Amino acid sequence: MTARERRYRRLLRLLPASYRDVWEEEMVATRLERARTGDEEDDELQAELGRPSLAERADMLALAIRLRLGGPDAAPRAFLWGEAIRRVALVGVLVHAALAVQQVWQSLVFLEVVPWLPVPPQARDAMIDPDRWQQLLTGAGLLWLVAFIALLAGRWTAAKLTAAGAVVAMLASSVLAVDGSWSQRWQALTVGGASGLVWLLTAVLIALCLAAFHRQAPAVHRGPWLVALAAAVVLLPALERLTHLGLDLPPSLAQADRYAVVFIVGAVIHLAQPWLRGHRPPAAWSLALTLLSVAVLARLGSMLDHVGAAGDAAPSTLATITWVQAVAVAGLGVVVTALAALAVQGTSDEPTGARLHDVPAR
Repeated sequence: MTARERRYRRLLRLLPASYRDVWEEEMVATRLERARTGDEEDDELQAELGRPSLAERADMLALAIRLRLGGPDAAPRAFLWGEAIRRVALVGVLVHAALAVQQVWQSLVFLEVVPWLPVPPQARDAMIDPDRWQQLLTGAGLLWLVAFIALLAGRWTAAKLTAAGAVVAMLASSVLAVDGSWSQRWQALTVGGASGLVWLLTAVLIALCLAAFHRQAPAVHRGPWLVALAAAVVLLPALERLTHLGLDLPPSLAQADRYAVVFIVGAVIHLAQPWLRGHRPPAAWSLALTLLSVAVLARLGSMLDHVGAAGDAAPSTLATITWVQAVAVAGLGVVVTALAALAVQGTSDEPTGARLHDVPAR
């Protein structure tokens, strides 16, 4: 076996074992044949030094995503993971879209575009530096809304591109919100606390989760998600007042608090399915809630960096609220994780449809 063949086979490990059992030899033979030039010396040199090209690596990664996060014709386990990741992506994009709508509305009120409405208590904190660039980047947050609508419409590529643009806008907004030189702004972003980094990392992971929407992914049921978006736009701001016990919290803490409340309510409803509808909780949602619990706990953990900077709020009261929510999220996360583990173990990694193996990757 040549070094080039070993590198190809190592790259193929990205694919599920069941797929490799069927197509590995043909895929390796095809790639080695394409790499031959007809020149004996050059072929010997390439056999030892040649590596898969960037295009081949990208194709293999895309194929691995389609197989491991598959559609209805994929293996049951791959379909379960695909549905879970797609739900995580939809929830994440929905939350960011709802918050973007709220921030744009607050900006319009703050800038007196809508002068007859009072300025919300958190609007002035949210608009740290309401200059032209900050206004533009705040409006760019609506790219999350565009991405969400694109997902519901089945426009996967448009959703991925707009979500990537929204992440870039979030990063630019975080950097430009800090006064000083570019090095000072970057230092404030990376060293100034965990909250901003966790927020940005969460957005990046959500954008990456959109990779689960590929050509084999099933269409999204629009009705429930449109209702969820409308409810999020209306209810998320209301939760801020109901859950803070009158404390005046910075916007980053308010957002993390709302995530915890929404997760707790959603997990309780999910676990109550046997009593509400008489059937087991959907396995894909159990797995999705497991992943979401990790993200919510990370956000709550980042709040502890700001306990001493919570305005007029008593740090002990804020810490108590945070720990109570963290314990509730962790407890529910353990339960849904157990359900998800049972669901994953009960599924097969062997494909049930023929479409998965119709054509090998080229």
